[in-house]
Amino acid sequence: MINKDIEKNTVDASKQVKEKFKIFDGVKGGKRVLFLGNSITLHETKPEIGWNHNWGMAASSEQNDYVHIVLDGLKEKFGAVNYCITNVGEWELNFWKTEVLESFFASKDFGADIVVVRLGENVNRQKLSEYDFEKDFENFVRYFTGKAEKVIITDLFWEYKELDEMIKNVCERVNGQFVTLSDLGYDNANKALGLFEHEGVALHPGDRGMAKIAERILAAI
Repeated sequence: MINKDIEKNTVDASKQVKEKFKIFDGVKGGKRVLFLGNSITLHETKPEIGWNHNWGMAASSEQNDYVHIVLDGLKEKFGAVNYCITNVGEWELNFWKTEVLESFFASKDFGADIVVVRLGENVNRQKLSEYDFEKDFENFVRYFTGKAEKVIITDLFWEYKELDEMIKNVCERVNGQFVTLSDLGYDNANKALGLFEHEGVALHPGDRGMAKIAERILAAI
């Protein structure tokens, strides 16, 4: 089963950010939360595709992307929260390259208590038959979760059954909490259609979709 929108996503995964990490580490003793994702998690300004912001594509504001909704929920539960938001689109495109994984050392060194892994849409699907994505994804998850007390892993917003199943298998092996999102990508009300001229941007989750993603992640935490 494949959501046709995954093929329509023309947002380039290779140059989504100049700065891979957005880190707030100012609260002593606060819970430490790491978000690992792609453009849905964090995408810097790119005017040539009509995206003029620096948060999760295609939320209307930073506070309306799923990361910040989750952070607000965690602050209500735990009080102080430190966080690291990381765009790993480069890894999606080169998942078999160890040196690419190791370039995200700052996120590993953040030492998160809670890790949220929400990626997959940009995985280099032409390489799935050549390399062992499931093994490499497990290495990816374990690289960041050494100190974590809670690991949340989601499937894709735009369903791609082959990848979704491998991601779920890894989640089970690392004793993570699996969150299903792929049904959300079939409902156009969850996308930013009509709000952006660029088709790839518009197919991303809008405020409603972001809220639903956050709701499911918070429920798992």
